[in-house]
Amino acid sequence: KLFRDLGLEGRALNSTFLDLTFTKAKTALIGRDMSDTQSKRINFDQFLVALELCAQEKGVPSSDLHAQISAHADEGPKIKATEAGYNKFHDDKSTYTANLRGSHKPLSRGDSGINLPVPTIPEDFARVHAAFDRYCKFGETANVELVTGITSRNFVKLFKDAGLEDRKLTLTFLDLSFTKAKTAKVGVDASDAASKRLNFDQFLIACELCAQERGTSAHEVHAAIARKATEGPNVVA
Repeated sequence: KLFRDLGLEGRALNSTFLDLTFTKAKTALIGRDMSDTQSKRINFDQFLVALELCAQEKGVPSSDLHAQISAHADEGPKIKATEAGYNKFHDDKSTYTANLRGSHKPLSRGDSGINLPVPTIPEDFARVHAAFDRYCKFGETANVELVTGITSRNFVKLFKDAGLEDRKLTLTFLDLSFTKAKTAKVGVDASDAASKRLNFDQFLIACELCAQERGTSAHEVHAAIARKATEGPNVVA
């Protein structure tokens, strides 16, 4: 590559000759690592031997090769990379979503525990709580009556079943909303920091976060959830 980048490769110094020259110079027992016969590299002294062989083959003094190499010392290896073609989804910034345009700060795991909203009390409190309770127990097989919190899996399922999942309320956002709401020290089991479930008060905070992301009121989210109080979780057999 060095000889090719410098324009020294040609009819006399073709790739086969250069490869053989490298192998031949490698046999020279000179230089700091001359005892390393298993090395696949040549040291600087062996490199100079290789240059001498190339100069002889080319019919020029070795000083000419030295001068050409030293003249390009600052340039380094030439790198040829593929130039990407035009892609409207990347190059046309008018197609970017709000997150990519930076028009608002997306929710991240690093935000947990700060700026938690005050939850809105549902208008149909009983039915929202009933839906929450049904999804808390969904899929449980042991001590069902003792279950009081909703898991991340069932939280996401509730929003999917209620038709609330969309381009804004993605699975990722719902998961992060759950994680953020879990940091709120509210509810009957507020002290249970190790719990992997949301209590009802934390659930309402998660609903508030989702309503803010959708740009709607929390009451609309509550209304969609309340409808699941009677229907219960969707089961696909």
